Amino acid sequence: MECVTGASSVRKVVKCSRNLGNLFHYTRNVDNLRTQVEELKDKRNSVKDGVGEAEKHGKSIRGSVQNWLSRADDIYDEAETFLNDVEGHAKARCSCESAPSLSTRNRLSREANKMVRAVRKLLDEGKSYEFKGEEAFETRMPIFEGIMEALRDPNVSVIGMYGMGGIGKTTLATEVARQAKEEKLFSEVVMTCVSQTPDIDDIQREIAKGIKIAGERRSPRRDKVKHKNIVLLILDDIWKSLDLPSVGILLERGQNGKKILVISRSLDVVRNLGAEKIFKIEVLSFGESIYLFNKAVGSIIEALDFQACGHEIVKECAGVPVAIETFAYALKDKPLLYWKNALVQLKLSNPTAMEGICQKVYSCISTSYDILSSEEVAALLLCSLHEEDEDIKVENLLRYSVGWGLFQEAHTLEEARCKVKILVDNLKSCCLLLDGNCQETVTMNKVVRYVATIIASKEKHVHYVQNVAKLEECLEEEKLKESKAISLLVYDDFCRVHEGLDCPELELFFMLHAFGSLPIPDPFFEKATKLRSLSLNGACLESLPPSFYLLQRLETLCLCSCDLKDIDWIGELKTLKVLDLSESTIEELPEKIGQLTCLQLLDLRGCRHLRVVKKNAISSLVRLEELYMAEEYDNWEVEGVVEGSNIASLLELKGLQQLTVLFLNVLDAKSLPKDLFSGKLKSYRISVGGKRSFDGAGISKSLYLNLDERSQLNELDLELLMKRSEELALEGFRGLDNVVCELDVNGFPLLKRLQFQNNDGVEYMVDDVGVACGVFPSLESLFLRKLSNMMCIFQQIHRKESFKELREIRVTNCPKLVTLLPLFIIERLHYIQVEECPMLEVIAEYIGVTRVINSIEANLALRCLTLKYLPNLTQFCWSYEHEESYRRHKWLFSGQISLPELEELTLYDLNIEGLWPLWLRSSYSLQNLKTLHVEDCNNLSHLLPFAIVRSLVQLKELRVRACRNMEVLVMMEEQGEEQRLEDISFCKLETLELFHLPRLRRFCAAACLSCPSLLKLTITGCKQLRNLAALLMQTLTSLNVERWELKNLMPSTAAKRLLQLKQLQIKDCFNIEVVVVSIFEQEEERFENIALFPKLKSLELTNLLKLKTFSDGDCKVKLPSLLKLTLRNCPKLETLATSMPIQASGDDKELGEVDLDVTPHLFNESGVLMFPDHLEELNLSWMNVTKLWVDQLPSNLYMQNLKSLIVGNCSNLRFLFSSIAVGRLVQLKQLSVYKEVLVIKEEEEGTSEDISFPKLECLELHNLPRLKWFCAEACVSCPSLLKLSVQECPKLVSIVFSPTPPQLTLHKQLDQEMDLLPGKSLQRMVTLDWEN
Repeated sequence: MECVTGASSVRKVVKCSRNLGNLFHYTRNVDNLRTQVEELKDKRNSVKDGVGEAEKHGKSIRGSVQNWLSRADDIYDEAETFLNDVEGHAKARCSCESAPSLSTRNRLSREANKMVRAVRKLLDEGKSYEFKGEEAFETRMPIFEGIMEALRDPNVSVIGMYGMGGIGKTTLATEVARQAKEEKLFSEVVMTCVSQTPDIDDIQREIAKGIKIAGERRSPRRDKVKHKNIVLLILDDIWKSLDLPSVGILLERGQNGKKILVISRSLDVVRNLGAEKIFKIEVLSFGESIYLFNKAVGSIIEALDFQACGHEIVKECAGVPVAIETFAYALKDKPLLYWKNALVQLKLSNPTAMEGICQKVYSCISTSYDILSSEEVAALLLCSLHEEDEDIKVENLLRYSVGWGLFQEAHTLEEARCKVKILVDNLKSCCLLLDGNCQETVTMNKVVRYVATIIASKEKHVHYVQNVAKLEECLEEEKLKESKAISLLVYDDFCRVHEGLDCPELELFFMLHAFGSLPIPDPFFEKATKLRSLSLNGACLESLPPSFYLLQRLETLCLCSCDLKDIDWIGELKTLKVLDLSESTIEELPEKIGQLTCLQLLDLRGCRHLRVVKKNAISSLVRLEELYMAEEYDNWEVEGVVEGSNIASLLELKGLQQLTVLFLNVLDAKSLPKDLFSGKLKSYRISVGGKRSFDGAGISKSLYLNLDERSQLNELDLELLMKRSEELALEGFRGLDNVVCELDVNGFPLLKRLQFQNNDGVEYMVDDVGVACGVFPSLESLFLRKLSNMMCIFQQIHRKESFKELREIRVTNCPKLVTLLPLFIIERLHYIQVEECPMLEVIAEYIGVTRVINSIEANLALRCLTLKYLPNLTQFCWSYEHEESYRRHKWLFSGQISLPELEELTLYDLNIEGLWPLWLRSSYSLQNLKTLHVEDCNNLSHLLPFAIVRSLVQLKELRVRACRNMEVLVMMEEQGEEQRLEDISFCKLETLELFHLPRLRRFCAAACLSCPSLLKLTITGCKQLRNLAALLMQTLTSLNVERWELKNLMPSTAAKRLLQLKQLQIKDCFNIEVVVVSIFEQEEERFENIALFPKLKSLELTNLLKLKTFSDGDCKVKLPSLLKLTLRNCPKLETLATSMPIQASGDDKELGEVDLDVTPHLFNESGVLMFPDHLEELNLSWMNVTKLWVDQLPSNLYMQNLKSLIVGNCSNLRFLFSSIAVGRLVQLKQLSVYKEVLVIKEEEEGTSEDISFPKLECLELHNLPRLKWFCAEACVSCPSLLKLSVQECPKLVSIVFSPTPPQLTLHKQLDQEMDLLPGKSLQRMVTLDWEN
């Protein structure tokens, strides 16, 4: 009892002393807060300036920066309110008239101290946003922050950074060192360069100097280096593995304080040095490259001609900082001629023309080649022979290398392929090769390739030639006399090379692009008889030159996509090892191909015209290791059916003892012999019973079986092949009840991908009872489709090994399926797609969990989730903690199921009442969600709870469609959260689409919703939605509004923000009267010409029945960039301008008489909306306008760019244009008129000046019952006319062309002034088309 009393007394004393401290330190705390707030203000302004500068140069802003600024604004405003509370602080202070209020003084002092801590924390976080210099780019910031985080992590001792030469590793490391010093993470920060030839003494001396060890001999210095604590050591420019203990650097893993940052060009080097966290430095983005270039060249880049050329130069520099800066400084203050020359030489990869400029770039990159093996150099130079930015197939590298003899020690293609892949991996680890855009491809950075071509041509006699003309020039100058390899980019005219390839040492020659049917000259190969590898892809080889037969050393011949007929001649090339005929036009594989007894690889994929494979053509290829058959070929002879047949049968494959790779489609399973496939096959893609395309990435054994009966599997001896497969697709299999038990009792241990479809017998896929090691232990992807009787995937599952690698599942059209998978498997999945399963109730089911457990928490690894057309789905996974709430509300997700990795969420046609419960905890996060698409979920009244919105920092695309009962996008649990809801921001949202949400009234419970990055906004059928202004951000480029109920779309104050808007579409808004309503913040703005929508290119107004004008009378509008204007069914729109009187200014009067006709014109020079200077397309239909424009047109540029004019169903329109206006339609290509009276109006009676449409190609006149003349008493000149269509014009007398269009071809030749059909009205339909 005494202890309790004593403890209570202690607490009271502590509380009392704390309160006394607050009373005594009130003034200090408030002053301290004031100081901290000023520092925060400066920091906030600094970050905002950086953000503004970044946005100006087209860089994106990270969500963490936006979030920090938002919190800084909140704390700053709160602190300012606190400090400006004069009345409250007066009560806390001493005065002559009254004593201070102790309670108020204590409270204010405590609040000040609390805010000081909050401000300090925010300032500490903001330190990472001080990253300066050339590397302060979006691509660098995640790496910089990752390294800094690793430096703060006590469990990380060695950090690695790698990237190609000149990429900016040292600059970034210097910035890391600066930041580490500023944050005082280490007592000492030392940075030293190791170099290509490291000197241990120099390295030690630099380290000792940095950590202030002086005057010691070598051994003592090393000992002190070992034991110096709290040191960051940065070892830059490491070329090979370094023995750290020999330098005196010893690290104990996990020790707090000493850390090493190792920097190299090679991934292998930083790995060998024990790096626990590794960061790769990539090239700069194009926007960042432009910024760096512009900064270096200075103000000269502001000139448009320099700007265009500069951007092209930057593209050629491919994001490599050293190249960008080198060219920028070399071209600074130089005339444009120098810039253009540099660009040309860069594109031609011509080093001699720019030797001075390129030397720095060359020396920076070329040193990386010095550490490569001879085979790596050869592989890299082979890559450099490909086209710039080309995705180079690794398989092609293998085929060229085999012929070129790069792997003499490799006895089989499998060994050679393994060697090539190792070389490619090594080159990628050195950043000399990059992953291509397609699987199994690589590419080269432009700068790396540029340096490689220099080395190849100067040192290795390997040449890249642009075209045949350049090849001819080089041959004449004997530049290629010693060439070992030549790559020809464009094969356009070989006839120019009369003497052929005078390259006696040439071993490799390949073409990249061939155009048309261009024969190869007869002597072309006479002086290149050492050729070993030849690629003539895309060539026309109907007749081969005689010199072709002299290539008796040829080992690789690639004729991909060639036009081939008779290929008997291939049998003469006895040394061939690789023959690629893929995508060619061959129709027959001749028997003579069997003479190629050295052939190891034959590729016939994509040969759609192949009809016959001659008997013994394949069986004679005794050394064949790899056979890739045409997918469509199915003309195999069935043994014993036709006597004396000359067509090959599948049995010939059994004689190929060396065969290890087989790609084969057997469309008719009945033609398949028993026991065809050898156990020696190491890689295959085989389809039986149909044609199948396989993904192939990372898979070497793929099998597709479309069998009617389960029994056929045994009859055709396919079981062993199926069990060995890594990818398996099964279709049909009537009589099959259980996939595992009946097909492989071992549970398919090797299978990685499984697809099963079109079966009506299987009730469940898996039962692991009796399976020793679990089922599908290696399976990564599972696809199930049209399994009409399957009720569940698992009947029983007992082993954790089952499905342990499963990451993807797709299920479609399984009408009896009730549950998907157990939760312990769902937790590991990255991709789930379930569609058209009407009985499905739950995705993740608990197995082995009783109802005694109150709650179950699970962190899912899901990246993408798609659920469509699942009417019975009530929840993703059951939560017992809120069981009653779930029964009542049908939430899809519970608070216990976390989705921290989710990037895409798509929901269609579900009967759920909410995605997440309103009571969701505030820590719940969807920080990686980028795309959210919800459609046809009619029970949803809201989209998201407030608690989840703040975490959506990566959301870029939000689409909500056809949810009839949705009233609000963001809902909160309690009304007290409304104040907190005001600062909602989707900081990275770029696309927002709201379609057919008839009950939607607002976006969120508070008025303020910010989308600072919004690019595209589409709102359709949201009749009760009232305010768009909050979403009209200055970043918006596309705005589409349909079925809007208000009288105006936006105020002018909002319209002025839309500086980036390029497309505006308004449709079916039956109550709208004006698009932009004038609201001016200052009176002097009222009559200014406001360049609203300065970048608008397309404007469409359709079915706006009450629209009177685009903008009202107080706002003059210009659309300087408009290219396309469409007006449809706006019956009250007589003018895009207001109907205010048109008054001529002094300038107008100088131009002559102004049209004072009070009839409103759709366009007029003095009105609110003038005809856009750059308009190219004008489309008008169902309009009540009587005139399109004023007769007097003061500007010579008026309508000069109009290319297409389509007018229809405008019954009040008297004429389209005057003869004066026609003279300005110099670009018009299409003129289509429907239901009009007169096309061209003459200025005065009796005038008959000819009318000319110099570029008109299409003229259409349809359904014009009152039209008599196209142009009264005048001839029409249409020299470019290609199409004339006349329909339903009974009164049209004639159209007189003078002269006749040169392309015109009719049934009857026209005279110069002759009616189309003289002496009679046009027929009900006349359509005349003619060609050049």
